[in-house]
Amino acid sequence: MSSKLAGAYVDPAAGRITFGAFAEEWLASQTFDPSTHEAVASRLRVHLLPIFGNVELRHIRPSTVQAWLRSRQERAAPRCVRVMLANLSSILGAAVEDGLIPRNPCSSRAVRPPAVEQHKVIPWTTPQPPHLEAGTSNRGRRAHAQQRDARPAALLRQRAARGRNQHPCARRVPRPR
Repeated sequence: MSSKLAGAYVDPAAGRITFGAFAEEWLASQTFDPSTHEAVASRLRVHLLPIFGNVELRHIRPSTVQAWLRSRQERAAPRCVRVMLANLSSILGAAVEDGLIPRNPCSSRAVRPPAVEQHKVIPWTTPQPPHLEAGTSNRGRRAHAQQRDARPAALLRQRAARGRNQHPCARRVPRPR
């Protein structure tokens, strides 16, 4: 059965729009809050457009995406690279939905995002770590220690006692392999 009869036909001329032009349209149509919009625009500007900006959508292949992922891994943390891939995949997914390309190259099994090392968060015990009591950061810096409000330290003590929200200062232990 032909793709035209199955309703899956995509005109090859439709994918001639460049990634940059389509990404601009895509970003303008999103309903992100302003901070998310700025973060996505920044990722596009810094990480996606320099590589894909002038490439026609129809020429972006899974191998192209995988090579790009590999280059990003040398410059950014695995979690950040995964977010960049999610943004790229969203844009190319919209191109599929608009009938510009037949499938999203990011969805291929050949595209493997970087592994993210999982960390176990160890909750604080109720005698708090000395750096919290002293009003310093966990790296020992005393940035504006005299001007700090006592409420954040008290809030951290309360949350630590309940085992909550310790990410910024929590001690992390790598997961055994």
